[in-house]
Amino acid sequence: MKIKIKLHEVNVTQKLGLKSSGRSGSPEFIVIHHAVCPTSDCTFNTLKERGLSTHYEVEKNGLIIQYVDPGAVAWHAGQGFNGRSIGIDLTGKGENATEEQKSALQALVTSLCQRFSIPQVVAPDGLKYKNDNEIIEAGVGIVRHRNVKSTECPGGFPMGILGEMSDEPIEISFTSSDEKEKEELGDEISSGSDNKKHKKEMKVAGGRFLSKYKYFLEEHPDFDFDEFYSDLDSYVEGGVDRALPEYGKDYVFGPEHMHGWNILERSISNQADLVSEIVNFGGLLPGLVGDFGVSSGDTIVPHKATKNKLPDEDSYITVKACLHRNSMVLLLKNEKGWDLPGGHLKQGESPVDGLRREIFEETGLNIEDIDMVNGPTGKRRFYCASFLTDDVHLSNEHHEYKFFHIDEIKNLDNLNETFRSVILKCLGDEPTKKKNKISRIKIGIKI
Repeated sequence: MKIKIKLHEVNVTQKLGLKSSGRSGSPEFIVIHHAVCPTSDCTFNTLKERGLSTHYEVEKNGLIIQYVDPGAVAWHAGQGFNGRSIGIDLTGKGENATEEQKSALQALVTSLCQRFSIPQVVAPDGLKYKNDNEIIEAGVGIVRHRNVKSTECPGGFPMGILGEMSDEPIEISFTSSDEKEKEELGDEISSGSDNKKHKKEMKVAGGRFLSKYKYFLEEHPDFDFDEFYSDLDSYVEGGVDRALPEYGKDYVFGPEHMHGWNILERSISNQADLVSEIVNFGGLLPGLVGDFGVSSGDTIVPHKATKNKLPDEDSYITVKACLHRNSMVLLLKNEKGWDLPGGHLKQGESPVDGLRREIFEETGLNIEDIDMVNGPTGKRRFYCASFLTDDVHLSNEHHEYKFFHIDEIKNLDNLNETFRSVILKCLGDEPTKKKNKISRIKIGIKI
């Protein structure tokens, strides 16, 4: 029997019957699992047969089922971790989570963190905790099942959407089996392999992955080794030498690469925090410029100059942004059609600095509230950003500009489909089924 209840503004359906026991005190962290089962009935029956349980399951359609009250103990994470944790399962595999599942899980996690004063901080991937005390002492409140047990669970689910990423340092540790597998894969790369699966992995990422990190490519399907190394040199002080001190730029993803990835994510987060500070604009008084409502004055004030002169050469990376305010989006027009503002980074320029420079050059606008839409690797980087005024001054790269309402974007002619997907994602109106899978990443911001 299912009973509908409400958990701090999150709609939950209750289904009892799984194993539980009394809890001493309140839960202090959350463990995310994927059930692998295709339906919640399959999950429930499997757990019951095995004498296990979990507190919640989030179905593909976003429905949340509560099996065990969060005030009680469920048997989900293994010895040493059940007593002070809440378990949440995703129906299916983590890497196949639907947008409805992601949104529902975000809401559930946020609600539980607020209710029980759990830090909305996500453990670094690749870090293994020995007991629940280590999690709590680290100030972490959200962990993957593989952070506490030898498993790939929850697969390729993008944990970064659930909260801030922890800056806890990770000890790089290679087991003897890791070393052996790394050597074997390295030999395969050097000599070539006829295995179709291995060839596909090489074609997609430019390298191979140790067995325990296969999930990473599913979680980050756009990952490319060479672009990863380029990002490390661009974002991280000390670059590849600091992040990958033992193996450097090799092409077998192992513990050291996982460590480097976490350093990269934290560096991106720190840069995003810096540029999210509000820029004070000069010129006209607030409210006197443009027709979008309250405004902070004329934007034509140069953005802060970079300390070091940039080289004139463009890099291969382009950065573009969906600039929005009050459900209106700014698009520029050139000979190819409607375009998102942005352009090529200069060699050695950070993506966020380059984005601000390009947008100022093309529109005369300064931007704030910058969020990354796709991952930190890839030749094209997309961002969401807001602007305080609508006094646009075009460069010679575009001959027209216009502000479009989100409803107009859906059927707008002469608009690149990738741009359309980015815009709809930024404004929270992305269709459930789409050809281009684009995920928005909140970096350095609590949900």
